Amino acid sequence: MSKDRCIGIFFLLVSGVLWFWLIPSYTRGPAEAAYPRFVAFLMFVPAVAMLFRKATPENTLHLPTFDLQKLLRAPFMRTLLLIISYAIYIKCVEIFGFYTSGFVFCIGWMLFLGERAVIRVLLTPLLVLGIMYVFITVVLRYPLPAGILL
Repeated sequence: MSKDRCIGIFFLLVSGVLWFWLIPSYTRGPAEAAYPRFVAFLMFVPAVAMLFRKATPENTLHLPTFDLQKLLRAPFMRTLLLIISYAIYIKCVEIFGFYTSGFVFCIGWMLFLGERAVIRVLLTPLLVLGIMYVFITVVLRYPLPAGILL
């Protein structure tokens, strides 16, 4: 498959989502939807043209072989895993509380980023959360989220 066809398929999907889902959801009536539908149509026409372009050797998409270990070591994947873990952390703060979740996830992030000294892995979250407790909860008198475990 050529790169142009992949891009064409992507923009066909985007224009379809715009046309059938976003525009009807966020506009009131055909007069208000006219310009967004025109823009979606302007995306649709070149996307269809890209589907029918002839693939050239330099435009052919070559998918790399799948190597899980190499993929997990890639900076993009490590960043993506950290972003996903932040979403999990936010949900855990609602359920288990700020301090418990913060302690567990701080240890997890330190291990993920390569810290292996046990003393540093345990003392850093305690120090950071202790300072946050003093300044935010005691000095500023702002309550942090409490959950099942504190």
